[in-house]
Amino acid sequence: MSVKKRRYTLGEANRTLPYVRSVVEEVQARYRVVQESGRRHNALAATEEQQRAALKEEIREAADRIRACLDELQALGIEMKDYEEGLVDFPSELEGRPILLCWKHGEEKLGYWHEVDAGAKGRKPVPDDLDWPPAPAPAKGKSGTSPKLS
Repeated sequence: MSVKKRRYTLGEANRTLPYVRSVVEEVQARYRVVQESGRRHNALAATEEQQRAALKEEIREAADRIRACLDELQALGIEMKDYEEGLVDFPSELEGRPILLCWKHGEEKLGYWHEVDAGAKGRKPVPDDLDWPPAPAPAKGKSGTSPKLS
């Protein structure tokens, strides 16, 4: 049995933003810890074993938390593309093809989308319609109702 991948409308994606924003902020904070502790670790002499070990532990803990945060986003079908910028993609669909609604930390709401293969450089503004993109029409001959299970 295949599981259909979650597709977000603009309104649905914007409603998740308070949670997504907090997860992204944690990833960014932990990423800064990894970067700074890594620089400090590399600057230490090999003879400073205790300090190097402590920094390795800081890095490991921060990296573990980053992985946990990414797992939280993935459980919602959301993918973080860039830790420094806080760039996040929400899967969606437009005219039967997959697209990505795109949000970057610091933006008040989702305001952009791009084709799956275009990346963030291909970001285009979205309309103000919260139900955008429109849901695809049901296939002909389908009533749109699910069969009853007994």
